[in-house]
Amino acid sequence: MRKIQSSIALVLVVALAACGEATSSDAALNADAAATGGAASDAAATEADAQAVPNGADAVTAPAGCLGAVARVGDLEIFAYEASRADATGEAAGADSTAACSRAGVLPWADATLPEARAACAASGFALCAGADWLAVCGGEEHRLFPYGATHRPAACNDHVGGSSALEPTGARADCRTPEGVFDLSGNLAEMTEDAMKRGGSFRVNAVMYQSEYAQCDAQLRVFEGVHSDEVGFRCCRRP
Repeated sequence: MRKIQSSIALVLVVALAACGEATSSDAALNADAAATGGAASDAAATEADAQAVPNGADAVTAPAGCLGAVARVGDLEIFAYEASRADATGEAAGADSTAACSRAGVLPWADATLPEARAACAASGFALCAGADWLAVCGGEEHRLFPYGATHRPAACNDHVGGSSALEPTGARADCRTPEGVFDLSGNLAEMTEDAMKRGGSFRVNAVMYQSEYAQCDAQLRVFEGVHSDEVGFRCCRRP
């Protein structure tokens, strides 16, 4: 597997218009980005990139504020949070399926089919993450078993072992993140990738899959094109 360089710049793109006010988790990401010492001109360039939409009949403009946090890992840009709808709040997942958003403190987008997830990412100028890219971000150069480290930490993530048994807002658990600041890769919603797999486990307790291994970065199960599931979501990636 191709390793991805661990130099990251977390970028907060316009986050106050149609998708609500920035949350404290967004503020924390902003502080992380500042700590990297990235120049203001670099941040401005990434902001322009994150709002850009490819040409084509299916391309639409992502709602203002929709791309609240995008992490850059080497040459890959990845949603720092599980994809959400533009009108999502902390209490409701919303109904606007125009484009995928990356914001903290809102319920993520579950129930999408694989084609719907692909279309939502494309509408925001991204693509559904490739399985290899998703796994490389989750495990990092150290090939971590979990996004936060080598061993399972109960309650670090909203997983099926130590979670709440219910869907939580994006970024709700501060410890459920990679060192580079990508949240919720383990638990909350399992995440579909382009290779038709769902990865990272979900919030739902399942006696058959109670072992922590099902919350690891490399845990994967097949998904089918037209199937909806309330415990499966997605995340978007791109290489500018």
